[in-house]
Amino acid sequence: DDVRDIIFTLTDHGSIASLNTAFEVSTGLSRDEWVGRQFADLVHPADLPRAMEMFESILSGSQMPLFELRGRTRSGEYRTFEFKITVNRTAEGMILGTARDVTERKQAEEERARLVSAVESAADAIVITHPATGVIQYVNRTFEQVTGYARKDAVGRTLHFLESGKHDEEYFRGIRETLAQDGVWKGTLENKRRDGSPYFEECTIWPVKNKNNEIINYVYIKRDV
Repeated sequence: DDVRDIIFTLTDHGSIASLNTAFEVSTGLSRDEWVGRQFADLVHPADLPRAMEMFESILSGSQMPLFELRGRTRSGEYRTFEFKITVNRTAEGMILGTARDVTERKQAEEERARLVSAVESAADAIVITHPATGVIQYVNRTFEQVTGYARKDAVGRTLHFLESGKHDEEYFRGIRETLAQDGVWKGTLENKRRDGSPYFEECTIWPVKNKNNEIINYVYIKRDV
């Protein structure tokens, strides 16, 4: 009962045989009211066919990987749970499993996927670097198109490989000083493509900070002008 994950047992007919306290904490539902009822009544209708398919596999004794289903809560909201079913039965012959609420993790994964898609589709070149070393950790597709350098040729290097030689060290020192003082730098750079041809870009640089206000990355937005 002190475990944060839901621990449950099921009969071979799909009825709930037991639930721990975490079931009530995660769903707001009473375990006393749900013991003896069908687990399928808790599953999102769209996930029910898959849930029944997984249940048939469990009955056949198959080793089950982790899987996710959406489960109902007292408020009517559906949350995402990650299930683990053990191969061995309980002493009473019941199916034994655990369920972990992964709703926030799932939402974070979906948000990250949307962000990555947006960044990859951006019309401007986007570069992310390490704050201390300046080593490139990410470039998007537009960066490849503008510079002629493939992602694998850019990641792990610093942006100095694009330098045209038109800007001296004092110019770059000014960029660093502006970032340290104002947090953001905007300006125009003349760089060089892979084929040696020069191009001008409007560049904006700003830091990404963690919850402790520590800089963990610098992001560059580069527009070919």
